[in-house]
Amino acid sequence: MASGIRETGSPVELERAWPSRREFIKAGLFLSVGAFLLKGFFGVRRALSWWERPRYEVDGETLLRSYPKRNPSLTWRSTDDGLLLVPSDGGDPTHRLNRVAEVIWNMCDGHHRPYQIARAVTRRFEVPEGTCLRDTLELLTALHSEGLIAI
Repeated sequence: MASGIRETGSPVELERAWPSRREFIKAGLFLSVGAFLLKGFFGVRRALSWWERPRYEVDGETLLRSYPKRNPSLTWRSTDDGLLLVPSDGGDPTHRLNRVAEVIWNMCDGHHRPYQIARAVTRRFEVPEGTCLRDTLELLTALHSEGLIAI
């Protein structure tokens, strides 16, 4: 097994080894453990108010048939490590995504299904396809539960 995830087509290797698929998706979703906790502090509820509607748990079949779409009241800034999600009103960043999650985020445009997104991640990073699809679904579920994407 490789000691980390290597970006295909470039000599760049991520320094961190991914001991399990859970670690892969957790690192892809957030670089900071406190990112979700900061949501209330930065006033994201106000910025996402129109997007705030009752969200229900998404079952696997619905998620697989969906075309995830980013919340239009968010903008994002690229960093060396990935993306910072920022409310459109220019508030403080609310979530930090690494380069793996950045690929997933960029494909949440309402035109790609989760399996297409997972395939793109598999092509770009050396991750087994089955593991990548499960982790992509887990990430999409978490992004949906936070109101960052619509399913």
